[in-house]
Amino acid sequence: MKFFFFSNFSFSLSFLFPLLFLSFCSHTACRGSRMPQQTADRLIFLSYQSSRESIQIASNRISHSKIDYFFSQPQHASPDSSVTHKLLINQEVHDKRLRSLLNKLLSTGFWDLDDHYGAPETERHYATSIDIRTSRITHRVIFRSNPSYSAVPQAFRQAEQVIRQFAADQQK
Repeated sequence: MKFFFFSNFSFSLSFLFPLLFLSFCSHTACRGSRMPQQTADRLIFLSYQSSRESIQIASNRISHSKIDYFFSQPQHASPDSSVTHKLLINQEVHDKRLRSLLNKLLSTGFWDLDDHYGAPETERHYATSIDIRTSRITHRVIFRSNPSYSAVPQAFRQAEQVIRQFAADQQK
C-alpha cells in the first residue's frame, strides 16, 4: 500500500509539475524582457532615441517627441533650457502600415550592422540608438557621434530616415 501511494505521488508530481511551471511562466516575469508577444496586435517594438528626438512603437501604438534646446550664449556647450514637443502620443498604427515599415527597414541593411559605431562610451559623444524587435528579429544599434571617430554607417542613416519619415507620415 505504501509503495502504491509513492508511485502515484511521483507520477502525479511528474505530470503536474510541468503544468504548474507553464502556468507560472505565462506571467510576464517569465517572458522576454521587452520583446512583444507574437500576437496580431503586437507586430513590432521599435525605439529610436537621439539627443533631440524620441520615437517609440509598441503594441501598435506610436509616440513621437522632439526637444528644442535654448542657449543664451551659443558658445556654451550646455543649454539654458529646453522644451519637449509631443508630436504623437500613443496613436494607433494599423498592422498593414507596420508591415510596410518593417519591409522598408529590412531593405536598409540595418540587421547587418554591428551593435555599436562611433566613439567609445568613455569619450564625449551624442548617442543615437535604434532598437527593433519583432517575433523573429531583434537588433539594437548605437551610434556615438564624435568627429574624431568613424562616421555614421549608411545602413544606420537609412534606417533612421525610414523611421523618422514613418513618424512624420503618422502626423498627417
